Amino acid sequence: MKISIIGYGRMGQAIERMAKDRGHEIGYINNGESIDLEAVKATDVAIEFTQPDAALKTITSILSTGTPVISGTTGWLDQKSKADEAAKENETAFLYASNFSLGVNLFFVINEKLSALMKDHKMYTPSVHEIHHTGKKDAPSGTAITTAQGIIQAYPELTKWSQTKEDGALQITDDRIDPYCGTHTVTYESSIDKISLEHHAHTREGFAQGGFNRCRMDTRQNRHLRNERCTWSLILSQKTNRLTNSNSLISPHGIYHLHTCTSPLVWCRQLEILRCR
Repeated sequence: MKISIIGYGRMGQAIERMAKDRGHEIGYINNGESIDLEAVKATDVAIEFTQPDAALKTITSILSTGTPVISGTTGWLDQKSKADEAAKENETAFLYASNFSLGVNLFFVINEKLSALMKDHKMYTPSVHEIHHTGKKDAPSGTAITTAQGIIQAYPELTKWSQTKEDGALQITDDRIDPYCGTHTVTYESSIDKISLEHHAHTREGFAQGGFNRCRMDTRQNRHLRNERCTWSLILSQKTNRLTNSNSLISPHGIYHLHTCTSPLVWCRQLEILRCR
């Protein structure tokens, strides 16, 4: 497959290494200069990891060429609906996910199960804390927000997340410390004790790699995707009808909301299948 890499920072470079290792061709790399849309159009898919203030313009311009886009940029989701519309208008595919790491997506699943268990134990107060390197522009991270959403859905008394203590809000705190790649901690604390769930990334390779063994997908009448959560040889087999906004794929074949998020390269293959239909 021929890939455009849009954003040649730490993630872009990790994706380039992995793509070449797997036999893919890098057709175009953009490192912040004006995008050569003709060069992008000559590739099969664009993988975008840029900055929050540039994401929407970058993504919509690429979608206008009919090229599918996979985006991992966080901090711009208040504008994501515009990118969804651009994908529909140009009859191409757009996938966004707050985190492509296999471990983080397992963390998301465990977090939801833990919050469902903890919601009846009112002596414990939930919170989320994240740490990233000083080069990360947005705070809190998209992963922290997705984590918070997984908790909020279990607590009727929580209606939103906040970076300060507020009634009816789940607090998210953050630190920027080098050389952290990403650490996310969920804490349930009472006056007696504390329970914590944590994911700590040692390197960025997991964000680029992800991967799963197999994932059977089928569409329902409302054209949303229902899928099994699959991880390597481990299958989290419980199918779900609940849809979230954290991971979604817009394509001419339907609007897909994804619970299993894998590596950008795996989704390149999924998008290639969609384009051939």
